[in-house]
Amino acid sequence: MLKSAVLFSHRKIQFHIFTEDSLKPEFDKQLRQWPDSYTKKFEHRIYPITFSVGNPQEWKKLFKPCAAQRLFLPVILKDVDSLLYVDTDVLFLRPVDDIWKL
Repeated sequence: MLKSAVLFSHRKIQFHIFTEDSLKPEFDKQLRQWPDSYTKKFEHRIYPITFSVGNPQEWKKLFKPCAAQRLFLPVILKDVDSLLYVDTDVLFLRPVDDIWKL
């Protein structure tokens, strides 16, 4: 998903990645290994999966952690005006910029 978004994008993309703590170093390592021609087209920030409202144990029973995380994005990403939420199984076939035009 990340590669296809960067490949077709005309503008710099900001990725907010939510993942389990154990996967965080591997995400960062892999993204830093991309060629400069790609890494200059995006910025990324990696966040732990957290449940910032209510009882975290209850949320974990109701949903898988990654699925529930999107419910808390407005609370976690307070400085982000708008975003496009996508799962890892999405493949972009045209620029993400086209979606922002809408």
